[in-house]
Amino acid sequence: MPPARTALCLAGLIGATAAGAQDAAPTLECSRGFDALKTEAQSLPGAQESAREGFEIVTQEAADAWRAEFFFTTGWHPAHPAVALRTQRKQVTGVWTADSKVCG
Repeated sequence: MPPARTALCLAGLIGATAAGAQDAAPTLECSRGFDALKTEAQSLPGAQESAREGFEIVTQEAADAWRAEFFFTTGWHPAHPAVALRTQRKQVTGVWTADSKVCG
């Protein structure tokens, strides 16, 4: 994929910030579609992939600030094709909070 197109694809997945992509946790833009979201998540800087219980998981994090886990259903999963994003953020008080978003 050409660099300009890659940047546009990642912009659809990651919320743009003035400080840069590593400072902001990724977001989930459901209109992009299952395959595009999966490709974009796998292309994130520092992304790590694993599999567990019917899901392919892509994890990205900024140490001591946030952690994001994308869960992609596998072909045999009853909810396929679906994507979930669980994001954990460290608050100024030191407490971690979590939120989730799902696209199906």
